[in-house]
Amino acid sequence: MELYENSESMSYRGEPMIYAISTWKITPTGLGLAFFGLISVPISLFAVFTDTPSNTSYLSYVDNISWSVSILVLFPLIVALSLKYHRDVADGFTRLHHQIEAGDGDQFDAKGYFTSLEARVNSRWVIGFALTFSLLYSLVSLHQILNQDHGGWMSSGSLLLSIGNPERGLTWVGAVAILLQFTLVYWSCNLLWRGLQFSWTVLQVFGGRRAVIRLEPFDPDQCAGLRYLGRLTLLQNFILGLFGMYMALRIIDKFIVQGEGLFDDAGALAQLTTYAIAAPLLFFIPVFSIHRYMKRSWTLLLLPAEKLKRAHFERYTSSTSDEAIGSSVQELATIEDNIQTIRGCVPVWPFRFRTIPILVAIFQHLLVSYLASTFI
Repeated sequence: MELYENSESMSYRGEPMIYAISTWKITPTGLGLAFFGLISVPISLFAVFTDTPSNTSYLSYVDNISWSVSILVLFPLIVALSLKYHRDVADGFTRLHHQIEAGDGDQFDAKGYFTSLEARVNSRWVIGFALTFSLLYSLVSLHQILNQDHGGWMSSGSLLLSIGNPERGLTWVGAVAILLQFTLVYWSCNLLWRGLQFSWTVLQVFGGRRAVIRLEPFDPDQCAGLRYLGRLTLLQNFILGLFGMYMALRIIDKFIVQGEGLFDDAGALAQLTTYAIAAPLLFFIPVFSIHRYMKRSWTLLLLPAEKLKRAHFERYTSSTSDEAIGSSVQELATIEDNIQTIRGCVPVWPFRFRTIPILVAIFQHLLVSYLASTFI
């Protein structure tokens, strides 16, 4: 099976768009710059210079901030970072598999589990669902755009006049934007699926499958050899933060700038609901699964020292002479100091700093929740 020889098979095999991009050997930075230069800038320039407001309620491209800001800033970053995530998560799965095999656990079938994981990651059912959902989402958005009461940079043209409102038709740049939306929704569905598989795998391996992971307390990465999982989690969290910013722009755009109600835009409601459920799970599940496993492993590592401390304590309680009591107290203090020294040296998080990522994650999720509850 290719998983053990080529980690790219975990992410790319069977998925047409990511596979095509991977064959270009393009870097994430190159992809982001290409998206910005070939897609973001032309669409923005064309939309701005062809904007012809027909009335005071006309929605211009500049005012439509969920598009104008996102396409210039957020979308290139999301595309670039998600390509890096697709590649890194494939390497992460392979490294984790080898770390499990390096342990001495016999209650976890690592090869069988990762074989089924590869099948799930590359499932054609998922690809079909992502394509179908992206198509339906784009059709619903198209219907809403063509049935708006006011015109806009997407709906003041002549394309598809016979569908929906006969007074509204797509502009050429609007049609390109709908096609771009279809592509990005499909890309995001695949990203979400791989994120869910990564979080579920970490939960299963570190939480419920009794797998033995070889931890190196003095590994150069200062994370017991698990820093690659911490980096994946933080990268995943950063991408979620960008999606959170997009959701904030979408909420402000729809319910403040355009003055629409909650149920006037089914797409915004679906995105907000999906984000509110998926974002906390995709970050906190892998982080705290690894954290609990690391703490449990170091507790087991310190069991001999704890038993030795207990034996000296029993000797202390049974001693009658002052000399024996003093000796026991000194030995207990030495053992306790050694235990605390070991606890201070061994890492318990899969990244070097402990609280900042968690605080950032909590802040961004609370920010979106606050905006949703305030403005909707």
